[in-house]
Amino acid sequence: MTNDPPVITLREIQVRFGKDPLLDGANLQLIPGSRTCLVGRNGSGKSTIMKIIAGLFEPDNGQLYFEPGLTIGYLQQDVPLPNSGNVASFVANTGHTEAARFEVDDILSRLDIDGDRDISSLSGGESRRTALARSLLGNPDILLLDEPTNHLDLQTIQWLEQTLLNSKTTILVVSHDRAFLKKITTDTLWVHHNQLLHNKNGYTDFDRWSEAILDDEVKAEHKLRQKIRSEEHWLVYGVTARRKRNQGRLKSLEQLRERRRATLKGETSVNIDSDSGPISGRLVIEAKELVKSYKNKNIVNKFSTRILKGDRIGFIGPNGAGKTTLLNLLIGNLSPDSGRLRLGSNLTIALFDQTRQSLNLDETLWQTLVPEGGDSLNVRGKQRHVVAYLRDFLFDEKQVKSPVSSLSGGEKNRLLLA
Repeated sequence: MTNDPPVITLREIQVRFGKDPLLDGANLQLIPGSRTCLVGRNGSGKSTIMKIIAGLFEPDNGQLYFEPGLTIGYLQQDVPLPNSGNVASFVANTGHTEAARFEVDDILSRLDIDGDRDISSLSGGESRRTALARSLLGNPDILLLDEPTNHLDLQTIQWLEQTLLNSKTTILVVSHDRAFLKKITTDTLWVHHNQLLHNKNGYTDFDRWSEAILDDEVKAEHKLRQKIRSEEHWLVYGVTARRKRNQGRLKSLEQLRERRRATLKGETSVNIDSDSGPISGRLVIEAKELVKSYKNKNIVNKFSTRILKGDRIGFIGPNGAGKTTLLNLLIGNLSPDSGRLRLGSNLTIALFDQTRQSLNLDETLWQTLVPEGGDSLNVRGKQRHVVAYLRDFLFDEKQVKSPVSSLSGGEKNRLLLA
């Protein structure tokens, strides 16, 4: 496999949003039959690389080489499904006109989706499986998978793993599911400091490989810091030389400082303030015999529970079983057909929605946090400036006036957390 010419080559790719580069001289090659994971922090450019390969985004500079006649299947992170029509028609409409109806039915049956169902009736997980079926149809030469395991249950993930392992398709995948990546990948691409670093091993080797690179960077940063100190000492205490030479060393010193700032920028973590809010009662939720049906199908049937302060509860079950419906019933976002719901006193409910429907893509990050205007918000009884608060969630000051639509999927999730 390693001697085969690449089916796709990206050379010296540059992408800029404003002054700062997202990708700066990134290089990529995909060898036929390889299964490559594309990893990197949220907002580093992973989805942008996918869109460049899919022909949906044009880089500012660089060269792209594709094998002639290449077919590409692409599962986007956020797939805009139509509001009407049946599932089978949506899946078949991919340009693979030679694909017979039985192939569509076969893929949908393996993903446990009825092709005759209306798209509007699908749950979040069912919608994801429908989009996955569309990308798999016709055995494309290249398969681009952006977070393919999102909203999939364990059984479906296992089926997908086996399907990809048995396939001869060249695969590029972005996922936060470490077990999934370890199971299927043969190569790793790491988006690091606006570059693409390649390891000819799957994700199982990522920790060892990346830690070695980071260790080398720490050593290089230490040497750079020592050199800066030496230059600063020379400028202050050194023998006065020609003025021109002094100016040259001042310029070199500033360049060294800029290099150090660039090196230190990036690898930070989210700072979430978990201090408690207003004191609530011991009882959080009490539900008695809740019932909810859709189109004569029982989703929740006489469900009862008591949730107390401090409980941490997980819902598990196959896609379409009603987990999201039950959650919305319990927090009062959805009215039951019958039964009784009681919420405790002084509750503050925060919902992290799997579809991110609470985000307005046309608003800026600033407007999302302070929709009524102003430059500060109340965070657990304390006033915080919008910019300072967003920094806690790894957003740069330059992003606060950008539209939500410009964010990656991971960045949108961080905004929801904020």
